[in-house]
Amino acid sequence: MLPWSPHPAAHSTPIAALTVRGGRASGPFVREAAFMRDRTQRPGDLPFPGLGQPPAQAPGFPVGSGELIGSGTLTRLMLMLPGVRLGTGVRPFRGGHGRIVWTGAGPAWAYVWPDGTVTGGGDRDLGAELADAYRRLREAGLPALDAFTLDADPGPDFYRVSCEAAGRHWDHPVTP
Repeated sequence: MLPWSPHPAAHSTPIAALTVRGGRASGPFVREAAFMRDRTQRPGDLPFPGLGQPPAQAPGFPVGSGELIGSGTLTRLMLMLPGVRLGTGVRPFRGGHGRIVWTGAGPAWAYVWPDGTVTGGGDRDLGAELADAYRRLREAGLPALDAFTLDADPGPDFYRVSCEAAGRHWDHPVTP
């Protein structure tokens, strides 16, 4: 059993049940989890994506942030988006506050708002990438977390996450 996350600053650290065969460790993710890292393992404070940046309107998301958060798909979406930080937060929304789903990768960022609108900026369209991953997950029948497997030794610079039901794999860079 191994808690794993694709990035040291990831909020979710799902547990994978790995088996070692022929020097390779692989196995399914078996449950959601969130482990606090030891102070010596923490990456330092990364900025909240998009703060102080001018937002651009992007195409809408199929569901609002509340439904996305409540759907239980955020960890699976994280596994489908190598190099992208994914989380939830609260931002001012229509005279009050609203829960958002945020993504960040370098200078790129996107927020999914409670009404399904998307704002973002930077050098990648992370709203579209998140929407594409969500669409693929739905088209695959919303496979459970244990349909995703981790190959912890496919190469020296990445870990591979696969989902047979989605017919895809994603190579996550190894981060120090």
